[in-house]
Amino acid sequence: MRSQKNRASQGLSKKERIEGREFLRTKRCQRLSTDHFIILLSENEHGYRRLGVSVGKKAGSSVSRNYIKRLIREVFRKNKLLFPQGKDIYIIYKKETQLDVGFSEIEKELINIFKNL
Repeated sequence: MRSQKNRASQGLSKKERIEGREFLRTKRCQRLSTDHFIILLSENEHGYRRLGVSVGKKAGSSVSRNYIKRLIREVFRKNKLLFPQGKDIYIIYKKETQLDVGFSEIEKELINIFKNL
């Protein structure tokens, strides 16, 4: 059994998350689009990368929406070095896409777009 300290170090810390109203403070940002996502990148004053995830109600039930959010956060957690340093990264799940996306598809799509930055 892993200790609490080990589990905490593998997740996203509070400072790496963009919560609530901070999400709406996007002024100037770079906008990217993929099959399943709209990605907004903006500079932050913190010097480290932060992640914000949004999945609208049209994407399905709360269970489905939270599942998609967990998958996106896991991709970020496993591949932090691919994401640009000193940026706020907002990932918005497109409403018109299918809900049966798996982890590997989400990971491949996000890694491809951030490798090309």
